[in-house]
Amino acid sequence: MPTLPPELTTRAARLKRMMVADAVRRFRPELQARLKGPLQQGDYTSDEILVIDDFLFAFRLPDRRLFIDWCTAQHPELSGPDRTLLLSWKGAVLGVFRILRRDGFWLDAHDEVADLPHRFALDPLRDTSAFQPGMFIFSRAVPAGEVWLWSGSQIPIDDEASALETAADLAQRSHASFFRNPKHLADALAMESAERALFVERFGAPFVAGTPAEVEVWWNEFTDAWQARALANAARASSPKAVAARLSALGLAPLPKFELPEPLRDCRSVGLVFFTVGGLHLLPEYGDLLAAFAEPGALQDPAVRESVVGLLASESVGPDAFRLPALRWPEGASAVFQYLNNKPKFNWQRHGEALLQRHKPWAFEEPPLPGVTPLRPELIRALARAQRRRAVR
Repeated sequence: MPTLPPELTTRAARLKRMMVADAVRRFRPELQARLKGPLQQGDYTSDEILVIDDFLFAFRLPDRRLFIDWCTAQHPELSGPDRTLLLSWKGAVLGVFRILRRDGFWLDAHDEVADLPHRFALDPLRDTSAFQPGMFIFSRAVPAGEVWLWSGSQIPIDDEASALETAADLAQRSHASFFRNPKHLADALAMESAERALFVERFGAPFVAGTPAEVEVWWNEFTDAWQARALANAARASSPKAVAARLSALGLAPLPKFELPEPLRDCRSVGLVFFTVGGLHLLPEYGDLLAAFAEPGALQDPAVRESVVGLLASESVGPDAFRLPALRWPEGASAVFQYLNNKPKFNWQRHGEALLQRHKPWAFEEPPLPGVTPLRPELIRALARAQRRRAVR
């Protein structure tokens, strides 16, 4: 086991105090909004630590910079190594860590979310005697060269079953944590590609639009077909009985029937769009966008114009909503934005990406991640236990 560099944890603690001080000084209203109450200077509660830590590593300023980038720019006095260490913390992760071994101030742990090993350096100035093999810890971890450091609160989880349920839940909520594992990412991309191929096989394109009632039926028929195919392949059989046996072995029930969210029920049309990466999306009034791309004269209808402009402005509608139909109707896409932007020379193939980046900058900050999380069997069973417990309640 390598010797712990004596200055590493000291430097990290100093940089973390600097970040917290800057956040509290400059962004107190934003922090208080997250805490839903006043923020006192000094000793923070465990809930406050969790909120502050999340802010330090995830908050983006109005100009879309991460707080870490802003904080680094505020301190030109930082040494090169300190600046490098601070910026490396943009790779911070949330995880459920199973402690495997301890040797002095070193811990070997396994993240149950990403299914990856980690070596942690412990702070010699803190009481870390509670960290012992066999424990499960929910925490954020930050990189420090080839090792990792704890950040924020380290919350013990009482037993393995609870730890795996927490890991399964986190894998579904925090895709960035789950897809740190290259195998997870490769498996998910392959699974999503097969699902997308089935969608195109059924609908003739990666997008379709219809009335709310039609789309609800289409969604259920498609997801039933996909689950049956995926589980039949896994069971190496195509009979309903084999599929049911596979579900039962994993502790799962068939997918419940999907019902459109209430706001979409009032739409004139709803789109089903299977993004290149990111899975299946429901989009309001998407039929208007498809109609305009297919025949730009549809923009003479004010409702169609409003729908297209709204989809372009929406922060819940990704760029593929425009890219995919533009592949079918490039000239129509050009004509639509020539009209809406009063730019007669606009050409989708030359200017389309710049248009999307201008209106949807948030979608270009990180590479898109798959919408499916292929959990390993232990986490699938843990998720099923949690679902059954919630159903009983």
